[in-house]
Amino acid sequence: MVRFLVPFYRGDDPDVIPVFESSATFQGYFAQAQRSLLMPDISHYVFVADDLLLNPMVNEHNLAASLRLQPDGGYTKYLQPFSSVTSRWTHFNRTLRALRFDEFVNARALLR
Repeated sequence: MVRFLVPFYRGDDPDVIPVFESSATFQGYFAQAQRSLLMPDISHYVFVADDLLLNPMVNEHNLAASLRLQPDGGYTKYLQPFSSVTSRWTHFNRTLRALRFDEFVNARALLR
């Protein structure tokens, strides 16, 4: 199954999940789309950014084997807690503002 997370989408395509976040802070897409993405019969999720090309030989049938993923495993390059980010990070102030008030997303509800 292929689904698309599209910022500010207002159409009715069932394979498109609208998200309300700037592409500069695309990490918020996943939290916003969580309720539409999580399904009991899906074992792995792959997020491919719009500036990345996925090898055409890889598809939903062979991706887990190609990446040598175990049934309960996954791959993430790295995770960094927000508490360890310094104010020198490019998006620091914008992120703090979004957490306090965003007219499209209730960040506090998503973080609970």
